[in-house]
Amino acid sequence: DFLRKGFSLLDCPEKWTSNFDLSFEMAESLAKLEFILGNMRGCIEANQGLYDMAKTHSAKINSLFLEVNARIGDSDPAGAMVAGRVVLHRLDFKIPRKVTLLRLASKLARVRKLINSKKDEEILAFTHLDQELSLKMKVVLSV
Repeated sequence: DFLRKGFSLLDCPEKWTSNFDLSFEMAESLAKLEFILGNMRGCIEANQGLYDMAKTHSAKINSLFLEVNARIGDSDPAGAMVAGRVVLHRLDFKIPRKVTLLRLASKLARVRKLINSKKDEEILAFTHLDQELSLKMKVVLSV
């Protein structure tokens, strides 16, 4: 209740320009408080706009994670999946929409070519990869 009253005292048109850090911290805390109290709809509403207002990458990701958790708690799996995809996209994860056996086999074949057709046991026994090979494998697996 004190947090809501404090945030309402900042409620002026220039709160995001004159008191950005305080406004953002209070808005984020309000969204987290709603989540802790089990008010998932209130959390989603309080969290809206935080992503756009966030200045740092980590603050944006925290906002998206909070939305995913709130939508899961609100039994909104479709909304949670959409928010989850946004999180993964922002983290630069490239996940195909459908993972098929053909796609998986193709990726593994490309990785095998990179590591000179070693047997599965030899591949699993690797303790480390050199940086260049590791980068190439990351590119192959993300395409």
